[in-house]
Amino acid sequence: MPTPFGRRCGDMRSSSLILCFLAAGTIALGLLTGCASAAGTGQEEPAPSSTSALTSPSPTGSFDSMGYQPDAAWECGYVSALETAALHAQGLLSRGSIDQAAFEQRQLALQQAWSVAPQGRSDVTPLIRVADTLATSGQSIDSDAFRQAVGAIGAACETAHAPIVLGTLGSLGG
Repeated sequence: MPTPFGRRCGDMRSSSLILCFLAAGTIALGLLTGCASAAGTGQEEPAPSSTSALTSPSPTGSFDSMGYQPDAAWECGYVSALETAALHAQGLLSRGSIDQAAFEQRQLALQQAWSVAPQGRSDVTPLIRVADTLATSGQSIDSDAFRQAVGAIGAACETAHAPIVLGTLGSLGG
């Protein structure tokens, strides 16, 4: 069987021969699967209309990421993710799984993530802007001012019925 490289499968060593047959089998299976799905039920799928792409919430449809305004639940979920990552870093440092330098790198990455936190127009948004300003100005996420800002965000998230939720790694007792 000729290959794209001009060699024949029979001219190769046994391991190459096996790989050649696996590749040929994969290609054949892909072709058969494509034909089977095209034949399917015998019914044609409707062609997408030109307007369906504009209104689709699907990630493959048109989505204006610059115009998206996250709600309080989304903002609080983002804060939950950042606070969980901070908890994990502290736990790993405490257990000796990472050293101080690795911990500080994670803290810096979290500080940067806070400085780009998506902001909407909810009651939580002004408080996220405070944390963003602190992070952008170089304030450590362990500083008292930053912890107070995160505490205020947590209270606002509770009020918005979107509490901050922290998850722990199994290795840290979670």
